[in-house]
Amino acid sequence: MTTAKLIWNGDKLIALAKKAARQTLVSISADIVRDAKRYAPVGVAGAGRRGIDATAPVEAGGMMTAQVGFTQAAEYMQWVELGRKPGKPPPTKALLLWVERVLGAGRKAGRDKGQAGTRRGRGSRRMTGGGREQEIKSVAFLVARAIGKRGIKPRRMIGRAADTHAGQMPALFAHKFAEAISLAGLIHK
Repeated sequence: MTTAKLIWNGDKLIALAKKAARQTLVSISADIVRDAKRYAPVGVAGAGRRGIDATAPVEAGGMMTAQVGFTQAAEYMQWVELGRKPGKPPPTKALLLWVERVLGAGRKAGRDKGQAGTRRGRGSRRMTGGGREQEIKSVAFLVARAIGKRGIKPRRMIGRAADTHAGQMPALFAHKFAEAISLAGLIHK
């Protein structure tokens, strides 16, 4: 009697499926990071955009996860992403650099990107180092107070990017798993 022996290599399929899941999560995470950076405001020195990153996929309890979020250097971006309800104002110190660079507080009037100039307004006095620092602190205080009163509207850079790619995930996983199944194959002996 002639027999045909069919063998399904389940262990190989599981290994290939895990590899496919890892590759798909890495690919989708990279797309979400790319788009989130595109949606993110430039900020003070670009640290917010540079601080959007993804973790490598981690397997635990039969699940594999990857996360897109902010690095510790851009921790403040959580408030940009999720917004902030009115209430207690943020610390003024946290806003000093932003106020100076983004709002231009403390610059001399007529001065553009390092060009010399004089401050206009109450007379024609020059901005001194102490006066400059005081103006930055005053503006930072006013910004903090406004944030405390009004809150911050959420920008949802990561959320919007994830929403954009969520619809693609089932098709990408299906394609990768189909490849894994064909690679694991049915062996005929």
